[in-house]
Amino acid sequence: MPRSDVLRVVVHTVGRTRERGWETLAASEYATRLERGRPVVRARTSFHPTGDALSRAVQELIAPVVARAFFRYGAHHEGPGLASQVLHEDGEQMGSADFAAMLWELHGKFDRVSFVIGGADGLPPELMPADGSTFRHISLSRMTFPHRLARVLLLEQVFRAREIWAASHYPK
Repeated sequence: MPRSDVLRVVVHTVGRTRERGWETLAASEYATRLERGRPVVRARTSFHPTGDALSRAVQELIAPVVARAFFRYGAHHEGPGLASQVLHEDGEQMGSADFAAMLWELHGKFDRVSFVIGGADGLPPELMPADGSTFRHISLSRMTFPHRLARVLLLEQVFRAREIWAASHYPK
């Protein structure tokens, strides 16, 4: 059972807000759609000026969660790190139904789920897939997409996941 009726989704990416950019219009459309259904999903994007700033922000975001888990469960508990999903082409591949199941499970454990998208230069080294990584790496595809397009594709998948939960006709 989810913690609350509202799931907060934050997309962290490198860049700046483009008030009239095509991807901003598309992301805004999905954010509006996500606010309207049940459960309510409040999606927003947090822009960071550089890859280093993105890395610092993500590390600061997860540090309290990892520390709480360490004191609560011990050093080998992996759960809380899963609240931060890093998009990378070598990440875990999943279909829309599997993505919906993953997001629903995270909604049951966390008030907020964060997704991280690298910039034009890719992910900073600290966020890349590696043994012992704190992050779960997922992939939208084996193809490489511009980060602005990846944000829109991700928000569409979050919307599709919510519609799968609601058993609507959209996902067909």
